[in-house]
Amino acid sequence: MFSMADIFSGGTEGVFKGVRDLVQTFKADPLEIAKLEAAIVQSETNLTIALAQAQTKVNELEATSQDKFTSRWRPAIGWICGAGLGYATLVYPLLTWVCLNTHSVPPPQLDVSILVPMVTGMLGLAGYRTYEKTRPL
Repeated sequence: MFSMADIFSGGTEGVFKGVRDLVQTFKADPLEIAKLEAAIVQSETNLTIALAQAQTKVNELEATSQDKFTSRWRPAIGWICGAGLGYATLVYPLLTWVCLNTHSVPPPQLDVSILVPMVTGMLGLAGYRTYEKTRPL
């Protein structure tokens, strides 16, 4: 037996699967059931296409935007990650060495466990973006 939770679980995919399973339980003409299943599959395909088209439109609008906040957030995060990694790997060890030799207080250390995944994620996104731009259509 089907419950409403079965039909509405999993977002739109769950709705289509739930309706498809419900239709299969009917004691009706197999041809009519096949037509209903085909209509469900077509509706699911149309919804997927509409969502993809809407996302494409949003991407186009963002790409043509002259808003500096939208167009500069990625380079800003890249510079922050690069500066943080440079401090953690070059500046901090040198300053610590200088402070130990001059009997000063050492500088604060950055939490590299947060920084490294951010840097590698940014490099991965940049690499994928480069691949995406150079790939022929």
